[in-house]
Amino acid sequence: MAEKRKFYGMRNDYMFHAVLQKNEEVLRNLLATLLEMDEADIVDCHLENPIELGKEIEGKECILDVKLILNHAKIINIELQVYKQTYWVERSLLYWARAFDSLKSGQDYSMLLPTYHIGILDFTLFEEHPKFMAKYQILDVGDGFLYSDKLCIKVLDLTQLEKAKDR
Repeated sequence: MAEKRKFYGMRNDYMFHAVLQKNEEVLRNLLATLLEMDEADIVDCHLENPIELGKEIEGKECILDVKLILNHAKIINIELQVYKQTYWVERSLLYWARAFDSLKSGQDYSMLLPTYHIGILDFTLFEEHPKFMAKYQILDVGDGFLYSDKLCIKVLDLTQLEKAKDR
């Protein structure tokens, strides 16, 4: 009797990382879509945490799903989460902070790069605020003035696909 083959889709952490690592066109298209930019403006995207392809598809290492440097000017973390996480907000802030804290001892603070944490979730993070794509930054609560453009957390909710707008 033939062994039944198991299907691993893009909601599997390993497959998600492997496809983005192996296919630069898919990575560039995803980045352009998530960051709302033209794909032609992506000059360079250097993957900072490649995985060893062909190794352990079932396991889950404690790494950011995809961490890259975009155009030598932005740090991007893309995290895929298919199961509802009680502490997703805290987790996304921690992952953002770890990526942002990239200075070596003695380096000037001006060397800190804008850092984006992008969560692709298969659940609605805030039930009272359902959105397909949300963008969060630190703003003055009185007048909405942007404190810094170096923090950006985006959440893409796959369950809200019907709310997606064409670019």
